Amino acid sequence: MNPIMEMGQLNKMAMDRCNRGDLANAKFMLRQALMRSRACTSPLPGARIRNNLAIVLTMRGKADCARKLLGEALETLNAHRLGHTKFHEQVRKGMEQLAA
Repeated sequence: MNPIMEMGQLNKMAMDRCNRGDLANAKFMLRQALMRSRACTSPLPGARIRNNLAIVLTMRGKADCARKLLGEALETLNAHRLGHTKFHEQVRKGMEQLAA
């Protein structure tokens, strides 16, 4: 299977694990997906995975790590002129919630 397909499957399985409360496996799968996202020409999958990983880390009480990932996602979106998207707004709101 190619890395991009693996990335998508890992991301989906990880969020399923997250929803079931299996945060350790969700974190592991998202880190694997993030490594595979480097094979993408689009920056969006990596930013989405960073957002999902930030959710998992927040749930695990790792707000500082989550903030860093959301900041990286925002930088990526801004650098590729995706600052006007709904996803950008979602990531920005997540960052604000962590700052509060």
